[in-house]
This record gives sequence, C-alpha cells and structure tokens, in this order.
Amino acid sequence: MQSPNDRNNPRTPTGGYNFNLSPDGSSHKQLKATFITPIYLRDFWDQLRQNCVKLENVVIDRLKCFATVKVKNLAYEKVVLIRYTLNDWRTYQDLPAYHLKDSNRGYADTFAFEFNVPDEEEIRQVQFAIAFRCAGQEFWDNNHNRNYCLQCIPIQDGHLFNNLVHNA
Repeated sequence: MQSPNDRNNPRTPTGGYNFNLSPDGSSHKQLKATFITPIYLRDFWDQLRQNCVKLENVVIDRLKCFATVKVKNLAYEKVVLIRYTLNDWRTYQDLPAYHLKDSNRGYADTFAFEFNVPDEEEIRQVQFAIAFRCAGQEFWDNNHNRNYCLQCIPIQDGHLFNNLVHNA
C-alpha cells in the first residue's frame, strides 16, 4: 500500500470521506496531535529552506483541524495539497490547500487547509503529509517519513484534551 512516504509513484485518490460531525453537531471524540507544532521547532526555517515545504501550525477544535503550511517562493504558480487517510492508507484523499492573501513575505508563502473528521467508532487516527508542486517539481513534508498523525481520542466526562502548542 502506498503512502506519502513513497514519493516516486503518486496515485490518484481512491476513496472519499464525508467530513461532518454527528447529526446533532456534537462529537464523542476529539483530535490530539502526536507531534510538536512545527513552528516551535528550532530548525523550522532550516527545514523549510532545505525541503521547500513545511507544516507550520495546527489548531484543533474537537474533530476539526485547521493548519497552515509554509512553502518557498520558487515561482508564482504553486499547488499545495494535503494527502490524508482515515484508515492507515487503505484509501486516501488529496485536499487542496488555499493561499492566504497577503502572506507572501518574499521568501515564503503561506497556505492553509481545514477539515472535519467524522465522529465514527472505527476512525482511530488521521495521518497526513503535504505536497508542494511548483515549476515542474514536487516536494513533500511527511514529518521525516513518519507522517503527521492526529489521534482520535474519546472525550472523557465532557472534558476536552488541551491541544495547545506542544503535543508530543
């Protein structure tokens, strides 16, 4: 089974997901990042310079994830997408990221993406990696071949897990 770790032979998406919360708007689970928020890493800018793409920040609200991605400003036209799976790469989807207006600082641009994870029992985690296509080249940020992972954990007694800053 192919994952973003296999960079040489990308495939087209094979499955789709309906990203909605429970019908009543509540959720019984929440997401928890299993990685340190990348912008807080000492070598964040060095990694961006070397790899041309880097997850910057992740904000989680129950089963909703919003994230920003930095990409090197190699050319005007850029495509940034998030490849994610809810079932350990048996199927996956490519979600286009959108450019944040006025985010160009010369060296890098900022893109963003967001998604909701369904509150379904069989979903235990979301894994994702980021692709950046520009000037006929493709670059990946897959968290050093580990993929980024958000665990789906139950909400205990109505208390939400604190997903701020340094989750690891």
